Amino acid sequence: MMSSSLRLVCFSLINPRTIMRRGGQFLLLLLLCVTPTMSLSAGPAETSANSAPNGMTESLDSPRHMMRQFLPILRREDVDASLRYIHFPRGMNSEKRQKTAAMLLKLLNTRGQIDLARISDEADGRLYDGLPPQIEVVGQVQVSNQSIPIELERIALAGDNRSDSGADNRKLWQFSSEFVQSVPELIERLSHNELLNSLPSWLVEPTFLNIKAWQWLGLSLALILAIGLSGLVAFLLLHLGRMIVSRFSITMTTDSQREALPSMRWIAGVLTFRMLRATLELNLETRQYLTTSEKVVLIIAFVILAMHLLHIVITYYQGAFDSQGRRAAAGMLQPIEKGVKALVIVVSILAILSTFGFNVTAVLAGLGVGGLAIALAGQKTIENLFGGVSIILDQPVRVGDFVRSGEISGTVEEIGLRSTRLRTMDQTLVTIPNAEFSMMKLENFERRSKIRWAPKLGLRYETKPEQMRLLLLRIKELLIGHPMVLNDPARVRFVGFGPSSLDVEILSFIKAQDLHQYWAVVEDLNLKLMTIVEECGTGFAFPSTTVYVEQSSGLDTSLQNSAIKQARELLATKAMPQPFYPQTWEEPRTDILPFGPHGLAEYPNPTETTPAD
Repeated sequence: MMSSSLRLVCFSLINPRTIMRRGGQFLLLLLLCVTPTMSLSAGPAETSANSAPNGMTESLDSPRHMMRQFLPILRREDVDASLRYIHFPRGMNSEKRQKTAAMLLKLLNTRGQIDLARISDEADGRLYDGLPPQIEVVGQVQVSNQSIPIELERIALAGDNRSDSGADNRKLWQFSSEFVQSVPELIERLSHNELLNSLPSWLVEPTFLNIKAWQWLGLSLALILAIGLSGLVAFLLLHLGRMIVSRFSITMTTDSQREALPSMRWIAGVLTFRMLRATLELNLETRQYLTTSEKVVLIIAFVILAMHLLHIVITYYQGAFDSQGRRAAAGMLQPIEKGVKALVIVVSILAILSTFGFNVTAVLAGLGVGGLAIALAGQKTIENLFGGVSIILDQPVRVGDFVRSGEISGTVEEIGLRSTRLRTMDQTLVTIPNAEFSMMKLENFERRSKIRWAPKLGLRYETKPEQMRLLLLRIKELLIGHPMVLNDPARVRFVGFGPSSLDVEILSFIKAQDLHQYWAVVEDLNLKLMTIVEECGTGFAFPSTTVYVEQSSGLDTSLQNSAIKQARELLATKAMPQPFYPQTWEEPRTDILPFGPHGLAEYPNPTETTPAD
């Protein structure tokens, strides 16, 4: 009988969509879970004093053990058997004790809320709950919208006539005298329902499975109302979700909405049923079984709803990453979704086991030890996994980027969960573990918006000062006039006298991100530099000693004289702006030189490229 309920629960976990589609019948699962369980309880009432269900071990003198023995007595409303579990105040006679015990049973049966799984199974109870050591709270009583704690008190049974002298001072848990003394007052505060007093006897007296006829009728009406209201509440929640989705511009398909609706109906229906059946004054045992079944159904419904919401979020970020070109990050979302879903299922199974009274502490401890062993055995693998996730999410490099990692330079071909692969300039494939790759200093050449160009020219010592001035002027005009060279900085300076040359340094940045385009621009600049050096009547020096055996033709004197004449004319007219070049001199000379056979139009403008993430 109990196995049939468990099979239904397991089936809902394995194939939730099949059951969730039958949203109008979800509360039938509650009754299917409750009926076999209550029919099982209709058998022998008492449980063995030394046994606990579900394989749990507990102290024989613990509060949980005491309540486990008391609950069958409470179900039978056996006043005589309940006396040994009650600590009566002093001076109370036998007749009053009988009446107080009967009222206690009535109070707990109608308004008590007791969950054995939450009661301590230690002999000393919970020592750090803020209560005196001899007091333990095992539940609540709902009276006039007020929760009154059900208190147990640890009593030393001295003078017990037993053969074992070690048992003379045994301590047991009983209902505290203070709580027992308040029972008559709590009974008087119970609201009397005139409608119930006017019900005919055929609705009050007959009972089936310890539930009266009018209560069965109330459960049926609550079930029908819950089924009807669940659709309305789920529709309102779905409409609210659509407003939130449209507010944040999240794409949500019709299929996603259809899949989320049944789980919302389950949640709304169970909560509505729980609220309505609370007014039926069911006995404690029935309420416990109903509460357990409701918790199981709610856990299943919340798990399915959480999975739907997770899928919507993953789909949203997958589309966002695809639009940004982050394919590696989008590929990581599927493993993340599967891992989170697996974690949700494990947590839900533990929650269901805890609801049925299983001790999940040992299970969690076993999972912790097993997880530690797995983590130690696969430490490197886990390091590489987290390294790969950090690379994909942080994106210091992307597939296709040319990077330098330590002493290795190459193009990124693949970023996996374990390793990253680089194709070097020699076309060899280098595989680097992600844990090591993520800790390296990475230099990404693809993220540059410009490339530095800093050549150094060595001119012959025969160069005159006037030639040098004209040369510097012409190179400056080249830098600011070339459309592929940034104007700031565009620096050219005569920096010193080398062992065999007059040194001129150039510093500028080329408007290029691609190396092929960069080398094309450098080639054009170098050719123009050669022309300028030749036109200024000088030449490039080289680190060697020249021995003249016969008279050399030397430099072209006509070009020398022409360059000297141009420099003197510029000096005379104050058109030589060295050492500083004012903006009024730079503006008419900016981007006026030709570049390439068809001009600048054949090259893309690098300043308009999309900025890197």
